[in-house]
Amino acid sequence: MSPDAELLFAAHRGDAASFGLLLERYRPRLMAVALRMLGYGPQAEDAVHDTFLAALRKIDTLSDPGALQAWLDAIVRNVCRMYLREARPLSLDARPGTDPVAALDDPEEALDRIGLKDWVWKALEQLPESLRMTVMLRHFGRFPAYEQISELLAIPVGTVRSRLSDARKRLSESLLGSARDADPKEVRNREHWNQFYVQAFSRLYDGRRDEFISHYRPDMVVVAGRKRFLGRAKLEAEVDGDLETVTLMNPVRVFSSGDLTVLDFKVINPPEDPTRCPEEMAIVVCRTGGLSHLLYMYPGSRAPQQTA
Repeated sequence: MSPDAELLFAAHRGDAASFGLLLERYRPRLMAVALRMLGYGPQAEDAVHDTFLAALRKIDTLSDPGALQAWLDAIVRNVCRMYLREARPLSLDARPGTDPVAALDDPEEALDRIGLKDWVWKALEQLPESLRMTVMLRHFGRFPAYEQISELLAIPVGTVRSRLSDARKRLSESLLGSARDADPKEVRNREHWNQFYVQAFSRLYDGRRDEFISHYRPDMVVVAGRKRFLGRAKLEAEVDGDLETVTLMNPVRVFSSGDLTVLDFKVINPPEDPTRCPEEMAIVVCRTGGLSHLLYMYPGSRAPQQTA
């Protein structure tokens, strides 16, 4: 039995740690899909958290472990499409064309049918009441549209969005946290690559440029926006430009799984050129045999130029 199959069947039995480990395993991939569809920004992270909650509600409908990756990919793509269309409800089903309002029941009834209902109830109880009622309406109720929740709770739509963003992050991190010690080997691999990239950027600015570059295959592909660059020249030009201008890439969040790593950066521009680079960006690193063969760059928006 494959590792995914063991975790999936354990999740069906109500084991939150196993389900959390599945999500941790696929989180970098889901984030890469969200970044590709939505670009850099809070929406990409929100889409991944929404995917977790959608998968949590529907995990008992998935019986084939071999379909897990495609199932999660379908959910995150549907979530991103909803974001792009700014549609009312988020479909909590991976199947296209499902009417979310017709598909969902009373929040308590919906929660009681979830295989991981004990974990869900416990996690929801840890949320402040305002967040709890908002997330229950959104993800487990019959009226999940932002406008519907706004009307039901008599709060602005912007408040609905901010509450949901806060709640989904808390619930997702709680679920992932339950899996931190579930597989020591996987934890060690994740920590190894997380530390590797943090240390690599630190060493880059300590004069170890060639050592940094050596992690990337000479025949690698760099994808920046709609452009693809074959070979390492694009990466080397970016690195050398940053070193020459003393533009610092500070990794503030890194998560890895298998041969995929996502890094979130704060960019510190030189004082004489404060708008040289976007203040935030993400990269996705794909590895083969321990070396990166593919790199995606997702810059955030640039800070506005100061006028005299």
